[in-house]
Formats: sequence, C-alpha cells, structure tokens
Amino acid sequence: MKYLLGTIGVLVLVAAVTGFICYRLSCDPVLHAVVKQGDTMEWLRADFHLDDAQFAAIVDSDFADGLTQGRGYVLQGAWAPIKNMTMKATYFINDRNYDTTSEVDYKRLQLDLNYKF
Repeated sequence: MKYLLGTIGVLVLVAAVTGFICYRLSCDPVLHAVVKQGDTMEWLRADFHLDDAQFAAIVDSDFADGLTQGRGYVLQGAWAPIKNMTMKATYFINDRNYDTTSEVDYKRLQLDLNYKF
C-alpha cells in the first residue's frame, strides 16, 4: 500500500510540474488571462481555439437531459429543402447516472426547423 500511495504522489507531482511548465512556456496572452479568471469553459474555448459551433457541441445541454454523468451517442442529420431553410433531426441515445442504482436509459428525438431571413 505504501508503494501505491508513493507512486500516486509522484504521478501527481509530475503532472503538476508538467502543467506548470507548459503553462509558462505558452505565449498566448488570451490563454493566460482565461486561466487567471478560473473559468474552465473559457479555457477550453481559448486553448483549443473553438468557434461557437464547436464549443456548443461540447456543452450540449440536451445530451443526457442536461445532467452530468451521462454517456451515449448522438445521431444528427440535416437537410436544406429550399434556400434559407434547414430541417434538422437529432436522436440522443444516452445513459444517465451510469454506474449508480438510479441509472436510466434516456432517448430523445429532437426536430428543428430553422429559417434564415
């Protein structure tokens, strides 16, 4: 047991030092400002250079009914029958609260009709 705790301690120390060195070697002032704010979502957007659509896919509130500890799949399709109109279908196949006694299968079909004017 003492070797396990020692190994975990060394791994945590190495990870912390590596993260600190990478942070200091980064020359991106936007990244440094976001880290100082402590906002995780803004850090994701800044560090991975995500635009709004990519960022929205990560934090989709429809996935697993907006709850944490969800896993599963999302199937999406879109069709533009005429100019300025888009029809979109999204099917969520999720497990909510997996690995707990209150695990629930969650399925949702979402239909969207978008019109640009």
